[in-house]
Amino acid sequence: MTRHQKGYIFKKGGSWCVRFYDSVVQADGSIKRVQVARRAAPVCDEYRSRRAVIPLEDQLNPPV
Repeated sequence: MTRHQKGYIFKKGGSWCVRFYDSVVQADGSIKRVQVARRAAPVCDEYRSRRAVIPLEDQLNPPV
């Protein structure tokens, strides 16, 4: 079963970023949850508001 987590969209510098939690496999085989931020789009006329970036969030934030 997969669940969709809602990422946090924020502006950093001249870019929109999405922050969410991801599972990372450690060297000993255990799984650790880490917070990840990925750049989604530049702040421009096309992506002027946070609402315009929401469709990109779904592509960057995979279901868990």
